Amino acid sequence: MNALFQLLIGTSMVNGAQSAALAAEVFTPPSSTRFLAVCEGQIAYDDTGGSGPLVLAIPGMCDLRSEFRALRPLLQQAGYRVVTMDVRGHGETSAHWGDYSAHAIGRDALALIEHLGDSQAVILGNSFAAGSALWAAHEAPARVRGIALLGPIVRDGPLS
Repeated sequence: MNALFQLLIGTSMVNGAQSAALAAEVFTPPSSTRFLAVCEGQIAYDDTGGSGPLVLAIPGMCDLRSEFRALRPLLQQAGYRVVTMDVRGHGETSAHWGDYSAHAIGRDALALIEHLGDSQAVILGNSFAAGSALWAAHEAPARVRGIALLGPIVRDGPLS
């Protein structure tokens, strides 16, 4: 877990020009898109595979799972299995949902972790998805071994 934190901090400190060069150097396309059917629709996700600890990366609103294309190979090289998902109504995930809240996306994240067969995951939540990561960690602490919040937007409110 400490290595993941150091990798995320180190990656965030790279400035614009270096970041672009790094992204070009390490970009590897993910395996084919997969889908998880949940009661309200389908969640699109990519899975790097592997046997390392699971990191589930969730983009913020108006972003896609591809926003993690530069970070994904760095996490892989560090020994992690990386799964990225499109949130409700974005990318290849179903478009028509009754609920787009952080709690609903947190439920989707927990369903995906269960579907993947991993007992625990680190959830990386960007922007709005930070609230989803917090909610999932609160609701299922046995399934969430840690969270990483990038540019978090978290609103006050009850967690249960």
